[in-house]
Amino acid sequence: MSLNEVITALQNSGVEYTFKVDNKDYNPDMLVGPWSGLAVEVYKDGNLYFLLSASNRSDETITGSSEGLKVDSPLPMRCAENTYYAKGFRRDGEGLTYGSVKEQLKEYTDIMSEKSGSVLDIHGNEYQGIELRIPIKTINAGGDTSITLTFLFKAEDGACVGAYSTVLLHY
Repeated sequence: MSLNEVITALQNSGVEYTFKVDNKDYNPDMLVGPWSGLAVEVYKDGNLYFLLSASNRSDETITGSSEGLKVDSPLPMRCAENTYYAKGFRRDGEGLTYGSVKEQLKEYTDIMSEKSGSVLDIHGNEYQGIELRIPIKTINAGGDTSITLTFLFKAEDGACVGAYSTVLLHY
């Protein structure tokens, strides 16, 4: 679906949403360059609810309302308690620890990376912690896709405070 179709459907859903790009009101006349994209922040009741990632997969500059600006995926922000990843990992990290995640994903040890530093949980609380990443490359009809699973842990006790995935499309 085009970004325009998704925004129109949300506007006609009976729920009041607001749309922003880079903390400014979304402008459907904004320009989107060739082979690039944008992330539209969707707010409900003043809270960031999800992001709409959209891509222009052409050699032409188009506008935000163009049918050529296609939604890649919605990225949930306010529904952590209802989002699960493969193997039953919860987005909010509840019930997971550094040790349990490493054990469940031991077959990926050769591609895992870790770094210490500041981590944020899904509510924006900051902890000294560890970020564990697993990059996965896939090939599909649209081309190469890189998916990275990221888990965040508190350094003090190894409790998981969140998990998320990022998707990069290579055209």
